[in-house]
Amino acid sequence: MASGILDPHTYPAWAEDTIKIMSARVPIDVCDRIKFEGQILPKLEGTGPLHNNQTGDRYFDPTIRAVSVRFFEFGWTHDLMKALLRETNDSDEKWKYIVTDLDPVQYCIYDKNDFFEWHSDLRLVRSPIRKVSLVIQLSEPTDHTGGAFEFNVGGQIWQPEAFKPKGSVIVFTSTMLHRVNPIKSGTRHSLTAWFKGPPLR
Repeated sequence: MASGILDPHTYPAWAEDTIKIMSARVPIDVCDRIKFEGQILPKLEGTGPLHNNQTGDRYFDPTIRAVSVRFFEFGWTHDLMKALLRETNDSDEKWKYIVTDLDPVQYCIYDKNDFFEWHSDLRLVRSPIRKVSLVIQLSEPTDHTGGAFEFNVGGQIWQPEAFKPKGSVIVFTSTMLHRVNPIKSGTRHSLTAWFKGPPLR
């Protein structure tokens, strides 16, 4: 597999079974409600938590992640994320992942110079494990410069164009390497859920 930057408008072959995008799926008023409620939630201290995959311990490293993080512990946002997962997971015979649990839903605010370096969402030290990640784009592309969401498979970098409109939903297996590029100006908002279940066999 040759490395390089891929066409953002075209699905690479490796994405067909691992990534699903619903462009502009969530109504604008729902996105704005999430942002309104999210911004009044308690902000986590630090630059955004990371987790050691060997021990499960939480730590902070501003060279890997710099973002304002809040969590919806329960409520209608969880119901929304579950409904969006059903649209993708249950409708594709190649998916149908067995998920039994949902972590608290993470609301992120990326301001100027904020970013999240290459990482996967997989956590191996606790059961059930994270299997599927789901992100809602809560900002318009014109709300910020920079901050692009990208995947990396074998050095092939893909920045899916279909995920940029406000209200777009991206669902992917939690093993996928991905990042949020630094914000150059403006602010980017997003909502993320991690669905958990028994290990893959």
